[in-house]
Amino acid sequence: MRKFLATLLLALLAVTTAVFGLTSCLGPKESGKTSESDKPNESTSVETPEESGSEPGESGSESTTTTYTITWMNGETELGTTEVEENELPVYEGETPTKEATAQYTYTFSGWAPKIVAATENATYTATFTGTVNTYTVTWKN
Repeated sequence: MRKFLATLLLALLAVTTAVFGLTSCLGPKESGKTSESDKPNESTSVETPEESGSEPGESGSESTTTTYTITWMNGETELGTTEVEENELPVYEGETPTKEATAQYTYTFSGWAPKIVAATENATYTATFTGTVNTYTVTWKN
């Protein structure tokens, strides 16, 4: 059993050496070899995010923010669109939607369908209305 484990260990060491190279595993001090690429370059400086004026992960003018288009409808009429960033709650900033009254009902804007949620995709919201039955006074004269 010991002989088998010793053989296995030597085989693993041989494969590791072949794949990674013995000098790269040991590093320059252990191998006794140094090259110009192993020496520090004193003219190179690493700029920290604080020094560069940017936050970690920022890369200049590039933006990784995802935006979605929100469409606002009143029946078949498009009231407008809003661009929002991902996970931002869309807000309609136009005039309050209206619906023309009929002989039976007067309509009052009551909200949006479906319920407004934080943007995770392009979405369309449609104005909804509450209808109130019209009342009439009838006067009979003789």
